[in-house]
Order: sequence, then structure tokens, then C-alpha cells
Amino acid sequence: MNRPVLRLLVLAAVVAAATMAVAWWTTPIIGGVFGLVATRRGRSYPVVTPLAAGFLGWMALVVVAAARGGAGRVAEVMGGILGLPGWGLFLVTPLYGALLAGTAALLTAGVFARNLPPASA
Repeated sequence: MNRPVLRLLVLAAVVAAATMAVAWWTTPIIGGVFGLVATRRGRSYPVVTPLAAGFLGWMALVVVAAARGGAGRVAEVMGGILGLPGWGLFLVTPLYGALLAGTAALLTAGVFARNLPPASA
């Protein structure tokens, strides 16, 4: 397995584990730290990996919740409140995780990384 794919899968596992163990707000923290580190190391696209990892990590949480049972009824009720079909919540949830991680990475890469000296290799 090549390094970018492995990096993505490890970051997705970290996002899922931290979200499950602590709370949802760990996702933007992880994305922001990755964006800062990736920018300082000279990566040209520091947002793509945390964006995809946020999606995959939260999708894993949705799959686990669905496998445990009861998620279908919750999706149906919440989908009705939000004006979505029942399956729509299963798609919107990982998109929200991707948005949290990706925007945090973009913010840290754009704001904080400019003001820091480049990391020595």
C-alpha cells in the first residue's frame, strides 16, 4: 500500500476513534493539526487528506451505528425533521465530518502556516 493511501486510512481511523471516544469537535482539531503539519512540510494539497479522512471516519461511525441497530428509525425521524429522506441522513453525516476536517485544515494551512517558519527536514 502506498504512503498517501496509508496516511488517509490512518487519519480516518484516528478521526473515527477520537469522535467516538471524545466528541465531534475532535474532527476539526485533527484536521487542523494535519493541515498545519502538511503545509509546513511543503505538501501542495494539505486539505484533501483530512477532507477524505473526515468523510471516511464518519462514514465508519455511521456503518457501526447502523450495524448495531436502531439507526434506521433515528434516520427516519431526523430526516423528517430536516426534510430529507431517511437515507439522506446517512449521507449528510459523513459530509459534515468531511466539512469539519477539511475547513479546519484549510484554515490552519492558510492562516497559521504563513506565520511560521518552514520545518527543517
